[in-house]
Order: sequence, then C-alpha cells, then structure tokens
Amino acid sequence: MKRLFTLLALLSGLSLSAQEYLGGDHALYKVTASGRYLILPVEDAAPDALVHILSDNYFVEKIYVRLAREKVDYCVPLDLSRYQGHISLDVMVEGVNSIRWQDIASSESFSPDPDEAFRPSYHFTPAYGWMNDPNGMVYKDGEYHLFYQYNPYGSRWGNMHWGHAVSRDMIRWEHRPVALRPTALGDVFSGSCVASGDTIAAIYTSAGKHQVQSLAYSTDGGLSFTPYPLNPVISSTTECRDPKVFRHPVTGLWTLVLASPLEHQVRFYTSENLRDWTYRSSFGAGWGRQDGIWECPDLFELPTPDGSRWVLIVNLNPGGLYGNSATQYFVGQFDGYEFVCESSPEKVKWLDYGPDHYAAVTWSGQPGSRHTLLAWMSNWRYADVVPSRPFRSADSLPRDLALYQEDGEHYLAVTPVEEVKALRGKAAYKGGFRVGAKAKKILLPESCQGHCEILFDANSSRGPLQCVLSNGKEELLMTVDFKDRTFRMDRSRSGDCSFSPDFASSVFQGPLHNESFRIFVDASSVEVFTADGKMAMTALIFPSSPYDRLCFSSETGGTNIKNLIVYPLK
Repeated sequence: MKRLFTLLALLSGLSLSAQEYLGGDHALYKVTASGRYLILPVEDAAPDALVHILSDNYFVEKIYVRLAREKVDYCVPLDLSRYQGHISLDVMVEGVNSIRWQDIASSESFSPDPDEAFRPSYHFTPAYGWMNDPNGMVYKDGEYHLFYQYNPYGSRWGNMHWGHAVSRDMIRWEHRPVALRPTALGDVFSGSCVASGDTIAAIYTSAGKHQVQSLAYSTDGGLSFTPYPLNPVISSTTECRDPKVFRHPVTGLWTLVLASPLEHQVRFYTSENLRDWTYRSSFGAGWGRQDGIWECPDLFELPTPDGSRWVLIVNLNPGGLYGNSATQYFVGQFDGYEFVCESSPEKVKWLDYGPDHYAAVTWSGQPGSRHTLLAWMSNWRYADVVPSRPFRSADSLPRDLALYQEDGEHYLAVTPVEEVKALRGKAAYKGGFRVGAKAKKILLPESCQGHCEILFDANSSRGPLQCVLSNGKEELLMTVDFKDRTFRMDRSRSGDCSFSPDFASSVFQGPLHNESFRIFVDASSVEVFTADGKMAMTALIFPSSPYDRLCFSSETGGTNIKNLIVYPLK
C-alpha cells in the first residue's frame, strides 16, 4: 500500500488540469492531461459510479468505476489514446462530492502493483481487474488464444469486455490488448472463436436490455475485431447466451450450441456462413441437474475403442455439488442436428469435484483429436470478495480430455497437459515410507513454498490416510479413505476464510478410482488429480504465508507411501 501511495504522489506531479462541476449526484470532470493514461483510484467498498466518457461533448462510451472515497485500494488506467478531441468524464453517483478527485492522475504508462501475496505463479491471471469465464479460445498458427470475460476498471464483475492473451504451450502467457468492447447492443458476454484462413471469427452474446448473439471478425491475429454491421445474428424472446461454434465433420455446416439458462436447456443451430442461422433442436429439459441456471455449453467429439462419442458440457450455477457453481456433462451421439444422450435423464456426471471449477470450455482448432479444457477457478458465491486485488480470479490448469468406459457408461478423464512438466525444477524430495499414527513430516524448501507439484502412490488395507499441507498456523487437510473409496478435502483451516461464510462451509468429496495422486499447489489454489484422470478436485486457498511442510499420518497405521516426489514449479 505504501508503494501505491508513492506512485499516486509521483503521478499527481505530472501535467494534469481538471475542473469538477459538482451538483447533487452529478459531476463533470474535464480532462486536459498530457499522459496517455488517466489513472483512476478505486475503492472496492465504494458504490459504482456511472461514467459517461465524452469527446468534444459527444457521448463515446460508458463505464462503471468504484471511484475511491475513504481510501484507495488500487488504481486502474483509462486509455485516453482511444479518444479524439477534448475528453470529459460525466460522473453520476450518489454522494459524488465524496470522491477523491485529487487522486486522479496522468501517466504515460501503467503497471499494476506487483506486491500481491495471492498472485499465482503458473496459473493465468489478468494483469489487473476482474476476470471470469474463459471464452473465445482458439488455436491458430501455433498459438493458443485465450479470450476471457474481463472488467478493466475494477476487481468486481461489470463492464464486460473480452481480455486477450496468447501462448504456445497453454502455460506461459503473453497479455494482449483488450479484443472486444461493449457496443450499443450491450456488454460483451461469453462466446467462442473459429479460425479460417487469415480470419478469426468471434460469436458472442451482446448483453443489453436483451441478450442477443453477435458476430465480429479479426484479420490481425485477434488483436482487434470489427463487429458485423448487421448484428445480431441470432435473437430470441427468452434469455440465451454463451454460443459455442464449430464445423460439424459430417454435415459440413457451422454448428452453434447456445445456452437457454432459465429453461435448463441448450439449443442447436446450423449455418453455412456464420451469419444466417437455423434452429434445429434443443436438449436438457429433465436431464441432469436442473437447479440454478445452465450456461457456458460446449460440444465436441472424442474417440472411443468402438468409434466415437460426443460430449456436451453444461456449466450450472448454483445447483452443483455442495450447492456451488459446477460443471456437469452428458455423453451420447450428435448427428449435426440433434443430441441423444446415452445415459438416463437422472444420471449426473461431474467434471470436477471441488468448489472452484466453472465455465469450463475447450479450445477450438486444436490439431488432431486433442481437446483441452480450461475453467474459471472460482465460485459465484464468493468470487467478488476473495482477498486478491488488483486482480481477481485465475484459470485452472489446462486439462486434456479422454473418454473411458465403466459399467456400460462413458465418462470423461481429465489430466493436466503434458506441457506443465516443463515448469518442473529439480526434485526437492524423493522417497517412500510407511505411515502410522505419528505424522511423517517433510519440510518443503523455499523453492517449493507456494508453488509445487506433489506426486505419490498410497495403499492400505486399513483406515484412511491424512495428507496435510501446512505453514505451522494454517492447514489444508486431504483424506484418502481406502474403504469408502473417497477422496476428501477440508479447507476450513487453510487460511483466510473470513470474507464469506460459504468459503469454508463444506468438506469436498470425490470418488477414489486410483491411489496415485498429483497435487498442484499455487499461491491461492490447489488442484488434485488421480493419475488415471478419473477424479479431479479444484479449490481456492488463501494462506497467510506459503505452506512449507507436508505431513502424512494414519491413525490405524499400515499405509505405504511410495514414489513420493515434490517438484518446485518455476
């Protein structure tokens, strides 16, 4: 915080002249700044101010910003180079006189404060601001493009844009400028991208008074998009959003999957040109978990020993495990027009058994039959109050998908992408031992604290095994129950849980198919996988200091730990 106020003091010395005309709940702030950016002070507890950006008295854009009053939590930049002429901020909010106008500053550059305890080291996060759904994910010319729901003006949901980043391995990311901004049709909600030749086409939800589906295209590798002038391309009298588009391999038509959230359904459309769409069918009424709303669908084909199956992913909120946001899926056949599920309607299949795995979708255009999924690593119950800022939210590790068969049904296996192994440093620990009631403690070197991968095999003919990550004051408790065939996680003492009563209210449980584990620990998250990919569990954690010890114990004894390896992740 001291660095933040030092920065504000320096910036306030730059050339900036402004006048505030105050009256009631309305202020006009005239900008005559010499820098590229206007640095806006933000306080998360302040009310949202509606700001109309005016250029030569003409309305250009509206944004919502929690302009600081009592204190400055962090700052966000307003890029003045995007506007021509004389700029004014037309500010409307109750108690406008309380805004800290004196802390608005001008600067040629902007860098977010790097002193952030909970910034992950190997999970994707925005440089600053709020992030939720990954969307528009497309592979083109050797690069993975990640677009995402983004608020560049604060660390709470709002002002929905498409942020943009690129990577060659889905692990190391380079930030790009904002790709899509709100239009007169509304904010830019989730959607998808497809690549054809030199063009990337984006189909997304424009969320204004009504939700409609819009089209935009990019010819510069996703750096900028031009909206189709005759948007929307799909409209509906009911709420619909989050279109996912792909080319069907048999019909050759563009196929679009669209969520109908309140009806707990998805709709299927086809098109020859991405502009003119024909409704074909719907799926979902009476199928799977019907609580909450359905959104962020995905549909893709995966190989099986007897041919292939289609997987339909539907994210729902709430109504998942423990009443949380969650990801369910259905397996069946899709002929390009209609989806037929192979399970019974009451069957529910979960993609992840933790509380913080949502809006999961796959990249389009990946080579071969590879399908890699990414999820938003948070939960709508507490996403906007977690103790991380000026950024909020991270994405999960990318996960490769495969189908396996059990009891006549097909299920998804999820495994971290092979590319993550490139982050491994020299193993900090290797070994094996027998575990009893007295805990076996392993001290983690500084290179592992807060960001490591832990692998081990466990077997027992007796009671459960407890695996604990701890910093001496706080602990994350994981339990392998060999008899009940379950894996459990308890984060009630994992660190800061004070920001929401929902954060530590449940013990999370998943099925135990395999006793080989991979655990990924980062500054504010833990992801657990069984080696066969049949169980994954994702959870946020906010310890006051990095976990520096790993303990194993078994009250009934007789548990063997084999092939234990701890890797620091660079």
